[in-house]
Amino acid sequence: MFPFLGISNVDGSPSALDRMLASQLGNEAVNALMAGKHSVMVGIVDKKFQYTPFEQAIKHHDKINPAFLKLAEILAA
Repeated sequence: MFPFLGISNVDGSPSALDRMLASQLGNEAVNALMAGKHSVMVGIVDKKFQYTPFEQAIKHHDKINPAFLKLAEILAA
């Protein structure tokens, strides 16, 4: 299940919900790094944070944007 993100769906300004979700996910990503978790994506499932390994998160995609891959490598270091 994917959360509704108004900005990505309608190309409008981010809603308060978009901003809160981005803040929560960013905060949890920092917490994950500080806890030693690497190479994972942070998401919310059933109102709880969940970590998904990058390899699993992208396994259905044939092409990876090199800029995103470089960013993932930097964040995982």
